[in-house]
Amino acid sequence: MRPAIEHKSRLARLCDVALAAALLLVAQGARALDASPWERVLSRYAGQRGVDYAGLKADREARGDLASFLDSLATMSRSEPLAAWLNAYNALVVSSV
Repeated sequence: MRPAIEHKSRLARLCDVALAAALLLVAQGARALDASPWERVLSRYAGQRGVDYAGLKADREARGDLASFLDSLATMSRSEPLAAWLNAYNALVVSSV
């Protein structure tokens, strides 16, 4: 009987390792939203007086940052924190003006 108990123990350990590996792969696939392109746009064109839309429109690099951030929203997880969703909303509004 002892070999059967050892076998179950090995099987249980193997299942634990497989589960841990699967969870690690899922965690690696679910990366946090990279807001750095949006933050660059905000740091250059948003202030106490609002958004400098004319300046943003004239800056090709900033428009690229905005487009990059908007593209990343397609892969945004529903589990992102509220701040990420608010950033997403604000970026969509800025891009539509």
